[in-house]
Amino acid sequence: MQIITAVRVHPSNQSDQPTTLAVVEHLEDNGRKPEVLHTDGGFVSGENIIACAEKGVDLQGILTGCDGTPDNLKLADFVFAADGLTVAACPAGHAPLRQQAKRVRRPDAKKREQGFRVHFASSACAACPLLQRCPIHLQKKSAVLSFTRTELASSQRRREQESEAFKERNKIRAGIESTNAELKKRHGLGRLRVRHRQRVEMVVFFKAMGCNVKRMVEYVLSLDKSAPAAPIASAAPQNLAYC
Repeated sequence: MQIITAVRVHPSNQSDQPTTLAVVEHLEDNGRKPEVLHTDGGFVSGENIIACAEKGVDLQGILTGCDGTPDNLKLADFVFAADGLTVAACPAGHAPLRQQAKRVRRPDAKKREQGFRVHFASSACAACPLLQRCPIHLQKKSAVLSFTRTELASSQRRREQESEAFKERNKIRAGIESTNAELKKRHGLGRLRVRHRQRVEMVVFFKAMGCNVKRMVEYVLSLDKSAPAAPIASAAPQNLAYC
């Protein structure tokens, strides 16, 4: 039996990104934190992938947006060590001279995040045939690659979601659409008769609860039908209440 474990009402004129971690925290507080969370692309970002991973949740979903430079090399093309953050080699196979951690703030971010500066030998990069497609920048003393954890997570997800294995695994997300359709058509969620956020939230929660109760009753009744019938003579009187 499948039940709805979390419900959140969010304005349609705002991004869904902030709700991802909030739902994970809600499930964690109620002892229902999943190991893998499949979501729509509107709930997936590099920041959310990292935040969920820190809570032990594998956030799966397609990262939306298009790649403006599909022919260029990406962060995902670099070879990383076992820790997932230390660059071991560039796409051409050159090892870096050193790597430095730093705190950076992206223009669209509210707080600083962990970033890295990786230095390569400028002589090797200057002669590399991949230089024009590489995100490395040539400087006076060395060639530098700068990235943040968010940018790395986004690049790796974009590369991962191109694989057939990811596409096959992500098909499970479409299963939620049947629940959405059930709530809209059988429980009236598609056309609410109330306005204002507090009233809307109350109605949505009650409709989700009603859907769960209905599914529970159907499940209990299916168990009764599949159970073998007891002999009439030996059957003891029973008082049963399904709720």
